[in-house]
Amino acid sequence: MTSILDNLLESLRRAIVILAIDNCELRKKLIHGYKTNDPPSCTSDRVILAAHVLGLVERNEDFFVWKSSYIPFVSDNYEWQKIIDVIKQQETYLNLASVVKSSTIKEKTTPKQQLSVNPEEYFTFLNGVEASHLHHAKWFATIEALKHAKHLIDLGGGLGTFSRAWINTAQGRKATLVDFPAIKKLLLMKKRLSSRLVFCGMDLSKCSRFEFQGDVYLLANVLHLLQNWREVLFHVISQIRSNSLLSIMEAIPFDKAGILFDLQVHLRSGGLGGLILPAEIESALISANLSIIKRIENKEPVDPFQRKYLLWICRK
Repeated sequence: MTSILDNLLESLRRAIVILAIDNCELRKKLIHGYKTNDPPSCTSDRVILAAHVLGLVERNEDFFVWKSSYIPFVSDNYEWQKIIDVIKQQETYLNLASVVKSSTIKEKTTPKQQLSVNPEEYFTFLNGVEASHLHHAKWFATIEALKHAKHLIDLGGGLGTFSRAWINTAQGRKATLVDFPAIKKLLLMKKRLSSRLVFCGMDLSKCSRFEFQGDVYLLANVLHLLQNWREVLFHVISQIRSNSLLSIMEAIPFDKAGILFDLQVHLRSGGLGGLILPAEIESALISANLSIIKRIENKEPVDPFQRKYLLWICRK
């Protein structure tokens, strides 16, 4: 019993220390060496000593430096930021888990309500989504079956992870990113929008009329957050032109990673949903008279959550 508690506490402490290292701007200093005062005289000293106890850094004469196994991550700005974003994202799940009651979450904290009540935390969640899906997005953008498509409609695309990978793959490509109107503020702050990547504010669950058209429509990790996902899917299909492509990407809920992700999805949906069984998605596509031209399984080795995904590419 003690070892279980110890393992849990060490994981939590590591996350706390890594966030403190980031906030105290100690990451790069520890590459070259940091000398603490004895006894510790400031926050940074205490953070370094805690990192040493947890095995993140080692002592080299009078200086503390990163352990060699951490150097590839701490030396790379992208890899380091990915770690920070994923840790902060997990914090948002801790907050959601703290209000779980029976089979539902207290006050039904759906994504739209989360964004309205606590936009900063919701944006933190989106940063974590982006950190864990960058490689999925690059993979999607290079799929052979989509090579002739020019205009992507990224439905429920958050910070535009898939949209940006799409336009960066070929010069002639463009994307329309569709999500809650409040997301635009963060996109402008991050300078994500351009002449090739435009934003359209819309609540997909309301099934509003589309004011845009494209070659390929994408619902990546979106349907599982919608209680009325079938209604939304059929509405999307009704809005797209004949011969357009529809792509749906959803995690497989069966293995260890899928079961854990299913819980996160359930929490994020406000206790209303969870991962969708592949058979249910296929049944919906068939009933909508779509032609499934590709069904691809994908698992990215760099996905920190090690999830398996299915991607359906259909033609109307």
